[in-house]
Formats: sequence, C-alpha cells, structure tokens
Amino acid sequence: MKKFEVQEFTECGGWVAGWADSNGRPVVFATKEQAETGIDKFIDFSQELYWSDQAESVKNPADYRVREVEAKKTYKHESFGELLEFAESLGWVDTEDQWNEEIAEGLEAEATAFIEKAGYEVIY
Repeated sequence: MKKFEVQEFTECGGWVAGWADSNGRPVVFATKEQAETGIDKFIDFSQELYWSDQAESVKNPADYRVREVEAKKTYKHESFGELLEFAESLGWVDTEDQWNEEIAEGLEAEATAFIEKAGYEVIY
C-alpha cells in the first residue's frame, strides 16, 4: 500500500519529513493528491497569517514536496479496549491494578507506543 508524506527543505538537514501530528507522529497521506492538497492549504494558511500580521513571512511552496514512503503495517484505533487487547496480543503486559481516568490515559499512551515500536502505524 502506497503512502505519501510531505517533506520540507531545511538548510541544515536537506529534505526531511516535515509534518507531525500533535503526538509527534509523522503525518502520512493515502494519496499523492491528498498530500499536495495539504501543502496548498498550508501555504494558503501561511499567507493568511502573514497578511493578518501574525507571521513574519510567507512559506515558500518550493520548500515542500511530496514523496512516497514505505508503508508500515497499520492498526486502526477504534476503541480503548481493542487497543489494549491488540497490544497484549503483541506481548504488551498491563501491570496496573488500579483504575481512573489518568491511569487509563497512561495505559493508552503506553500501549500505543508498544504497538508502534512493534512496527505498526496507529491510525485514528
């Protein structure tokens, strides 16, 4: 399965994967067209910020490109319970005896990280 990422040109690193989600995971697109549309929207947004005095400059479209990346195995996160069960099927062990919202959030993050370390991309 093909996947595509947006790469950004940097002075020090050359072309690097440019976008990550709020959890720091790389953003990938199902099609090249979706990734190109993402760049277009990003450039438009940068222009809006510039013209409303919220940014010092406009992003240069030439600094962004779309490249095909190796498709990883994927796990679709649909529920907390299924996520924990899948992580356990890969060898993760839930060691928590107590239960509250904070612990549940920690377990979810821990199980997600375990799944990703096992070579899966977790999609939402």
